[in-house]
Amino acid sequence: MSQHSCQEGHIWGRCGAAAASSCVYCGRWFCSEHGGRTPENIDVCVRPRCQSKTRDLAEHQLYVGRMEQRNRVGICGLDSCEERYTASCSGCRGFYCGEHVSSREDRRTIDADRRMVATCDHCWKRRALWSRRG
Repeated sequence: MSQHSCQEGHIWGRCGAAAASSCVYCGRWFCSEHGGRTPENIDVCVRPRCQSKTRDLAEHQLYVGRMEQRNRVGICGLDSCEERYTASCSGCRGFYCGEHVSSREDRRTIDADRRMVATCDHCWKRRALWSRRG
């Protein structure tokens, strides 16, 4: 039995029920009404950002599966491209033609030493959701 209480709600109106688990994304404790376990056995609360991460992860896994199939036959991981791959993405580790991987500045680092990363558009678009905790 958990000694924690559900943290769902606002500062003046938290749920407070006995917590069933903590969210894998934000770390907040939730009761059975404010979260649950996914079919992949991941505990997730009802917060919109955490639910978005759950959906994004499922979509990403489908994308990676298609990309890996294309890479097995030596072509770019992007569905609409038939070019041979020549570059790799630092996010999904897939292989793409030079047109579908871009070198971009990694702005997530706190220090002045910004670094360049090579990413496909799919991984670059996901960064906004995954760069924040919870």
